[in-house]
Amino acid sequence: GTSTLCIPNIEALRNLDIEGVPEINGIKVITLLGYYNVGDKEPINYYWNPTSTELDDDGAIIKYNGEITGRWIMVQPTEHCDSRHYGIFPSNSSNMNDQTYPIIKLFEYCNNNGIKPYFNADGDYIWYKYQNLVVSAPTIDIFKGVKFLDLGNSTITGEWSEDPYFNNRNTNVVAKDVKTS
Repeated sequence: GTSTLCIPNIEALRNLDIEGVPEINGIKVITLLGYYNVGDKEPINYYWNPTSTELDDDGAIIKYNGEITGRWIMVQPTEHCDSRHYGIFPSNSSNMNDQTYPIIKLFEYCNNNGIKPYFNADGDYIWYKYQNLVVSAPTIDIFKGVKFLDLGNSTITGEWSEDPYFNNRNTNVVAKDVKTS
C-alpha cells in the first residue's frame, strides 16, 4: 500500500514544495490533518491539479504560494462539507469572529457540488457570527447546540436538520422547522 503525505495545516499546504510530493497512480495526493492545527478538524485529502487557475477559496481550492498555475483541490466529501474545512470554527460567546466570507464560500462549494454544509458545536464553542449574509442551500446540517449571531439583515434559506438558535431579530430565515430568538 501507498500512503499519502500528511500535511499539518492549510498554511503548510500553501507552502508545500510540489516536487517533493510523491504520486499515487500518477497523481500527487496529500492528507490535510488540520486547518490551523493538527486535529482541529477531520483529515481530508487534496490532489494537485497542475493546470488549474481557479480562485483560492480557503477551503476546497488552495493556491500554492510559489506558482501562478496549479491548485490543491479537496477530494469532495460525500454527504456534507464540514465548516471547519473552510476555517469556520464555532466561537465562545466572548470571542466571536465575523465568519461571513468563509460561510459564503462554504455554501458556494456545497451548492456547486450537491452536498450539504455542516456546522458543529463543541462544549462552550457553539457560536457562528455573520452579517449581511444572503445564502441558500437545500439542507444545512447542524450539530445540536449550534447558535448563530446575525449582525445585519441576513437571509439564509434551506431546510435545517436540527433546531438552530438565531440571536438577532434581523435574521430572515426561510426554512422548515427553524426556531428564531
